[in-house]
Amino acid sequence: MLSLKASTPFAAFGMSSTMPLAIHSITEQQLSPTPSCVLVMDKNKDTATPSGVYGLSSAPFASPWGSSPQIIVSGWYDGHVRCHDLRASDSLRRKSEPGSPSFLCPVLSMSDPLLCEPIYSVSSGGGTASHIAAGSARHSVVSFWDVRSPRRGWSVHAPGNDSSPVYDLILESSRVYGVTQSRPFVLDFGPGVGKKTYPYIPRNTRDGLISKKGDHVGFYVTQYSHRPSRTIDI
Repeated sequence: MLSLKASTPFAAFGMSSTMPLAIHSITEQQLSPTPSCVLVMDKNKDTATPSGVYGLSSAPFASPWGSSPQIIVSGWYDGHVRCHDLRASDSLRRKSEPGSPSFLCPVLSMSDPLLCEPIYSVSSGGGTASHIAAGSARHSVVSFWDVRSPRRGWSVHAPGNDSSPVYDLILESSRVYGVTQSRPFVLDFGPGVGKKTYPYIPRNTRDGLISKKGDHVGFYVTQYSHRPSRTIDI
């Protein structure tokens, strides 16, 4: 993930290692070969705890921290979505050895308590510009949180309820675009959705989708509340 509008431009790299989310500064000449900061799980975790980060996004514009390009939303192997603020005070920074990068704890951590799967994709935005969506590694589940009230999260299975990961997500106004191994899909929360809103696509009768009856548009999906979401406010 590149952030060229930050006061100090940087690139964020997610990986599977003991430093799964590293920040590298960008100068006019080059990308710094060593990280300036390592983003960690939380204050109680050892900084050397192995994990993986698969999804990265900027913050939603209407988040409590503002729309700063220095806020990073990330999806982790342990099933949590974490928000880190590179502007954070020293209270969220952990000491490191001299000459080593600093360690930064998240300002918010969220997860679906009913789903213990890695997060493959994340996206921010939505109609109120305050939502975060996360795609899971199995069962085609997409989880949603409004960062203004993150304890009231909920999840929905993508149409078809297949066992696939959600490989990518894009939040755009009242729509969520996603893709699984079986199909691309759209979750549309806007008003006035009709049969002519989207182009007709011929279907395979064995695609596993169940159409809504009558004049309703779309397909049946399974959704549930987190009751409440697990959140950690640092």
